[in-house]
Amino acid sequence: MQWLKHRSQAGEAISQFLDQITQANERPEDIDDRLDSDRPFAVTRRTLTSDLKRLHELGWLQQQAKGYGRVTHWPTYPAPPRASELTFLMQPDLAMIAANLAQEIEGYQRFFVHTDYVVPLDSHDRVEDWQNALRELWMRLPPSPVKLTYWSASRLERCEVVVYPICIYYYRRGPYLCGWGQVPGQLQDIDWRNYRLDRIEALTALDWEDATIPDVLKQAHDQKTLPLPENIQLWMAEAWGFDYYQPAKQLLVRLDQEWEQRYIGKSLRHETFKRVSYTQAQSLISKTLTQNQQQKLLKVLATRPQEDVYYQAMYRHNDPNVRQRLRAWRPHIEVLLPWSLRQRFAQEVIEEASFYAD
Repeated sequence: MQWLKHRSQAGEAISQFLDQITQANERPEDIDDRLDSDRPFAVTRRTLTSDLKRLHELGWLQQQAKGYGRVTHWPTYPAPPRASELTFLMQPDLAMIAANLAQEIEGYQRFFVHTDYVVPLDSHDRVEDWQNALRELWMRLPPSPVKLTYWSASRLERCEVVVYPICIYYYRRGPYLCGWGQVPGQLQDIDWRNYRLDRIEALTALDWEDATIPDVLKQAHDQKTLPLPENIQLWMAEAWGFDYYQPAKQLLVRLDQEWEQRYIGKSLRHETFKRVSYTQAQSLISKTLTQNQQQKLLKVLATRPQEDVYYQAMYRHNDPNVRQRLRAWRPHIEVLLPWSLRQRFAQEVIEEASFYAD
């Protein structure tokens, strides 16, 4: 943007930059090496062409026969976003803060958002490629299915699947493509899965007449019953976890009172994550487990401190995000239900304790 407004000063700025390097006793070959290893546009968009195209879309450049040129009149400076335009932020409170404080105040930025983002730098270009490809695909109605070549972390292998892409969802640590179609490793099954964008190695749009498209997807297309992003939102509200396609199960946990007061009480984890009484915890155990499991767990429950606190929730079975959250609360938490998760955590704790046996 600085170049657009003050192009005449660009040469002067470059000269000053080179003078500073010269004063620092940098050799020309060292400068070349540094520029090769740290290119000015290495961590922005894939190419300068993409940047110029975006500036043209925003009205800051005009297209010419051989590229782009300066516009005659500057476009209107974008107005601060309204909360109604930030509906992609799933927390309404955060959307309102962003609407109010997105712009600088008296020359200073006063609102910042930092998220856990595990996508490595060398994959940012790939993520952008898939975003752009999907955006163009979704602009056509109805969107077409895609063939994905994907590195599956759970299977530790490369998979090829045909899926109908629904939306991109940022969850916890990175952006995912939510898709309905073939399941990695079980191509005969049609179900929902989430594909982390940086692990997609190839993405090819298919015509609806393509023979590789599963019959179930073709039938949904012909009957105009293809799924929508709203489906995912409903399922996410029904149970805790991002694997919304997994069955929902009853979760019951015990927390020590002091830790719960500091970090869990008066905080929102999920719509179904709610505090229950000791009596309600007993009732959930009695309704859920076999007779033998009930007896064991109710006996254990009777030995726990009376001041401890209990929470129940519906969660997605085997969802890794929920398991990681529960692990982060150790040793202040005890999983009571479901029985399978309790047994899994018990084994993990035994194995973990062995690391410190010395």
